[in-house]
Amino acid sequence: MPGQSQEEESAVPGLDDITEKASDAGIDKAGDAVDQKSGGKLDGQVDKAQESADQKVGE
Repeated sequence: MPGQSQEEESAVPGLDDITEKASDAGIDKAGDAVDQKSGGKLDGQVDKAQESADQKVGE
């Protein structure tokens, strides 16, 4: 609803923290899988992609 703060919009207190932790865990797990498959050759690129994905999800 317009005019409500983010806390007021959440039906469950602390849900934003839970979803943030879950998205971080998913992004980290995906990055680790790519690192393992590539033998670490793409480590820098994977790290940048993880940071970018985390910022986009947090918007």
